[in-house]
Amino acid sequence: MKRSNYQIAKTLLISGLIFSTYIGTIQAAQPSYKLTDLGALTTTGSSAAVDINNHGQIVGYSWAAGQQTSATIWDKGQISLLGGHALMSSATAINDSGVVVGYNETSSGQNAVVWTNGQATILESNTAIALDINSHGVIAGATYNSGPTIWINGTMEQLPIINSYYFSVARGINNLGQVVGSYELTTADWQIYTRAALWSNGNGIDIGAADGFSSSYAEKINDAGDIVGQSHNGFNGGAHATLWRNGVAIDLGSLNDGTEASFAMDINSHGQIVGYSQSGLFSPENNARAVIWFDDLNPVMLDTLIDPLDPLYGQVSLYTAKGINDLGQIVGYGLINGKERAFLLSPLTTVPEPESLVMLMAGLGLISLCVRNRKN
Repeated sequence: MKRSNYQIAKTLLISGLIFSTYIGTIQAAQPSYKLTDLGALTTTGSSAAVDINNHGQIVGYSWAAGQQTSATIWDKGQISLLGGHALMSSATAINDSGVVVGYNETSSGQNAVVWTNGQATILESNTAIALDINSHGVIAGATYNSGPTIWINGTMEQLPIINSYYFSVARGINNLGQVVGSYELTTADWQIYTRAALWSNGNGIDIGAADGFSSSYAEKINDAGDIVGQSHNGFNGGAHATLWRNGVAIDLGSLNDGTEASFAMDINSHGQIVGYSQSGLFSPENNARAVIWFDDLNPVMLDTLIDPLDPLYGQVSLYTAKGINDLGQIVGYGLINGKERAFLLSPLTTVPEPESLVMLMAGLGLISLCVRNRKN
């Protein structure tokens, strides 16, 4: 009888391990997504989404034919124009408190702007731009006179100059206050390169480029210090999305076996990266395809991950993925039913954690063994 009890427990344990391995394989597979057309400010207008926070608030811009762009926010399914009188405007980022940054143009020039509760405040005028904001409200961007810049409580601070402030830009900032962007490097023989930069603990450093590339720029940084952007060889050379992790620049490749140009635009706390791949470095945007990089760091076209049962399946061409939050929701823009529109991709859920199933099956096996031993 004891032998029989042992065999029962062993069988249950082995079954649990096999089942958990199967579930783990499913869980590791690429997710499918529900697609939402976010619409535009007018029924015939166009729109683009560029960032999404962890509460699902989305920002970007909207426009009608022959008109300039207007900074736009999507919140709880409603689309609204962000305030401020301007010739044109665009939102570039939103934090989890709902504070939005971007820029506008007035008769006096381009201004860095912050929107709080929908109301615009100019951070800096005279050719300035705000590009990112962290959870503490620290804003990253650039000004014509100072180059890479942050704003803390509305006060501007110039970041350390690496080579020259001309064409130096702070593009991304994480919740630790680390800032990434790019600067212009001029060599002794007057060769000019754009190089990815990291500003941390009061210092600015060149973080290099992926192998085979001379130039680079950094777009975003997560709280783990992972940085995404692009490495390239100038106007006529190739360009590949790049991940900087633990001091190493990793070439993320592109679609069509790496023969295309690719761009990494954002990274979330789980290391999921979004961007786009296109057939030419400066080809028309409708040659671009929105892509995502999962843990294996291979690009996957997002069109192929839309749920086949989705009403919009097969009716879209997603050009660019611009932002991803920690829930895995992705925003960008593309062609939806013949209109250039902002989109939201929401991952469809999920399989139970395999560890929980292992514990359950093992527990059942032990309980069975104990009960039978007591009966005997």
